[in-house]
Amino acid sequence: MITAVHPFGFESEDRDLQKNFIYLDDEGLYNEGPQAFFEVEGYPHPLVNTGLVFSLNDEGNSEETTFSLDQVKEAVNWVAPIAMQNDDGERVIHWIRL
Repeated sequence: MITAVHPFGFESEDRDLQKNFIYLDDEGLYNEGPQAFFEVEGYPHPLVNTGLVFSLNDEGNSEETTFSLDQVKEAVNWVAPIAMQNDDGERVIHWIRL
């Protein structure tokens, strides 16, 4: 299943930022073996596996993103999950930047 998330300008009033999305391959969650997780500046949750950055025009059709490659690289951080136990013995996940 392919999902579109809206991480760029998540809490922004900037219309140019709001036009950009990432398509994600949700099936990657079910793959065995190593997975790649990443965070995007301004989005509250880590994302997993392959993502395609795109933009929507005024008619709602997808087109090339309004960001440069350098802007996308600057907004993305690779992360890894680390499972730990808190003081109550509950399992919690922390994310560390790679």
